[in-house]
Amino acid sequence: MGDFAIVYWEAPDIGRVFQTFMTSKDPFDIWFFEKFLKEVHGMDASKPPLPMNEMVFDYKA
Repeated sequence: MGDFAIVYWEAPDIGRVFQTFMTSKDPFDIWFFEKFLKEVHGMDASKPPLPMNEMVFDYKA
């Protein structure tokens, strides 16, 4: 199947999470955006991904 990565964030306002990460000076946050999102996935970390995901079903047993 090849290589793949799954990053899961759960937050009431994921846009705010991205904004906080983008302005963070924490070394891990800087590495995560520059290396992981930008170089590995080609994602523009300067703005939230569009379209934002929408939950269409939530099942709890």
